[in-house]
Amino acid sequence: IAAYLSGNVAPLQKIFADELEYVHSSGISDNKAKVIESFTSGDLKISKFDREGEKIQQVGSVVIATGIGHVELTMKGKEAKFDLRYAAVYAKRGGVWQIFFYQGTRLPKAE
Repeated sequence: IAAYLSGNVAPLQKIFADELEYVHSSGISDNKAKVIESFTSGDLKISKFDREGEKIQQVGSVVIATGIGHVELTMKGKEAKFDLRYAAVYAKRGGVWQIFFYQGTRLPKAE
């Protein structure tokens, strides 16, 4: 999360597996190169990602993290604030946990 908030791509290069599939809350799916590019270009700036109710399950060498995220970001100059339900799949490679799959689904706005 710290790398997301700082926009520091060096840790993201290590954390994201080369085979990453990243499904944004908009429904758009990107690979590792596209996600990294969104940070390096300045198109994406995440100012807040607070997690709630995170649940971690390990099955063998795979970990699945699920929960709710409270997000504030700027995408191509447009500010957005929303909540999402997320799922991330990690696997250990070379002694390092890497994200192979991530999906965030926007939650309806509370009334």
